[in-house]
Amino acid sequence: MTTITAPFGFITHEDLFQQRVAVPGIPRVTTMVLDSARLWSDITDSLLANWTEQTEVAAEEYELPSFGTLQPLDPETGKPLPTNDIGATFKVAYPIQAGGDAWGGNRVTSKLMTVGEISKQVYRIQQNDRDWLVRHMLAAVYANVQWTYRDKTGIGGTKGLGDITIVPLANGDAVTYPHVGALAGATDNHYIAQAAAIADGTNPYITIDAKLKSHPSNAGRRILCYIPTALKASTMALDTFVPPMQSDIRPGTDTAYAVNAPDALPGEEVLGTIAGTSCWVIEMVSLPEANKIIAVMEGLPFLKMRTYPIPEYKGLFNEDDMTDPTCPTHRLLRFCGFGVANRVAALVYQVGNASYSISAAVTAPLPK
Repeated sequence: MTTITAPFGFITHEDLFQQRVAVPGIPRVTTMVLDSARLWSDITDSLLANWTEQTEVAAEEYELPSFGTLQPLDPETGKPLPTNDIGATFKVAYPIQAGGDAWGGNRVTSKLMTVGEISKQVYRIQQNDRDWLVRHMLAAVYANVQWTYRDKTGIGGTKGLGDITIVPLANGDAVTYPHVGALAGATDNHYIAQAAAIADGTNPYITIDAKLKSHPSNAGRRILCYIPTALKASTMALDTFVPPMQSDIRPGTDTAYAVNAPDALPGEEVLGTIAGTSCWVIEMVSLPEANKIIAVMEGLPFLKMRTYPIPEYKGLFNEDDMTDPTCPTHRLLRFCGFGVANRVAALVYQVGNASYSISAAVTAPLPK
């Protein structure tokens, strides 16, 4: 049987796919598995870097600048009084969850297994790992309420912080944030909903643009709006929608095309931009919620992915259990978790509902 797709560590060894594992030897095949896990981890880390940064800490506190104006002074003798107000603060935290998959057999089938069969098992688990990462990352974005995580592992040998609170994007709680042109901080809510469908009179991208640009920390960046396929047609029908320039299409004299489009990742397609805004629209086929737009600031990760402070537990890693020769098992595991760090660098916009709501399937925390 021909193997259609091979994981990275096996790509240069197709000539061995019909051979039983004993022919190249277990050490050589094990190296293929380890190389696959390492290369896969490097690639997933680079893809996740658009939205996330990696961390080993369990919780952090952010300080926001204070608000106001200059002190009134006498122009001849006035001296401003020292002020050391740092403004508001808010705490964020990050969980760690675990996922994994395995393959194995009995004392006979494990000896008869071919290199190609192991290649397919590794590839299958890598795709499952991709699904696990995307769902847990999106759950951290979609969740508009906080939840409690029991932290058991700290840095430097400590036993963790106990109960810590995983917070969402700005959700109308008591935290106040700087706003452009305002003398005082104000609360904010980055989970927005509109009952109407996307149309010229109910264009959500105008609201998205204004909301994210209202925060000084987002200044000077483009807004990347990730949409599900279900919102593609209505978005592209907007009068202000401008498609991107394509190298294989010659533009007409009366047609506007957008240039300098952002890069698309696997599973994404840059559809175009919305005139009058900083919004670029990207179709993301893996979005599980058919009526929600996720808008992020380009080049400003707003999530953090926490991992254990143990090098061998980072990324997708291999763990073999050969203690029972009657049923040897090979595992690939992932230990990590996602939490919001920058609460105003992204937002979620729901179309077709008067109020924001999410399905249980993508509500954090997902099952471990």
